[in-house]
Amino acid sequence: MKAGDSYITTTVSIGVSFFSKDSEDILSVFNKAEVGIYQSKNRGKSAITFPSEKEQTRFIKLEKIKKLN
Repeated sequence: MKAGDSYITTTVSIGVSFFSKDSEDILSVFNKAEVGIYQSKNRGKSAITFPSEKEQTRFIKLEKIKKLN
């Protein structure tokens, strides 16, 4: 898209989580989807990611470390 003399480029990073399969409550579903978003961003632009349980555990540990600082 052009804005004045400049071009603006947008990308989308999506994390996907399923309620019935991945968790028991809606907050867990959102947390897993958030993990997927960050993984998508790390992989590059315009990615969709389904995070695994291992990746979710790693994300939770990193978030706890961040809160300590």
